[in-house]
Amino acid sequence: MPKRPLTVTVIGFIILIQAAMNFLSLTAIRKDPALLAQAIPTATGADISRAIPIAMFACVVMFLIGLSLLRGLNWARIAVVALALLVTLMALMSGNTAMLLGAGLHAMMAFLLYRPAANAFFEAKRRGGSNPPPPPSDGPNGGTGSGEGSGNGRIVV
Repeated sequence: MPKRPLTVTVIGFIILIQAAMNFLSLTAIRKDPALLAQAIPTATGADISRAIPIAMFACVVMFLIGLSLLRGLNWARIAVVALALLVTLMALMSGNTAMLLGAGLHAMMAFLLYRPAANAFFEAKRRGGSNPPPPPSDGPNGGTGSGEGSGNGRIVV
């Protein structure tokens, strides 16, 4: 089985760390909403009370995506592409330059997850391990079937 490429490992750990840090930040904000009021003066208590549980759930999902990337599950890299598209759309709609940088990072991660080494890793995991695909067989003897020789030392007539 191909070894997990370094790019997949790094991206998986970036997502894990990002999800954990966001979850811890949200936990702190939930305990002390004044922290968010300092960062976003327009946020109200009602906005915060509704948004934090949803954001915490998103952090858990992101953590699962990071773990699944490290395990070589193809749905996780599809989710990273979807996330990159979502972040890019949100960044373009908001015009926030920090979000645009984040969108660029997510786009780069999505690109790297579809490079040849990553494709081989995810394909091997999808096939279920180290068994290479069987060679094509053109006939019952596994040879060419042309009568010239079947690859097993016998002449087929």
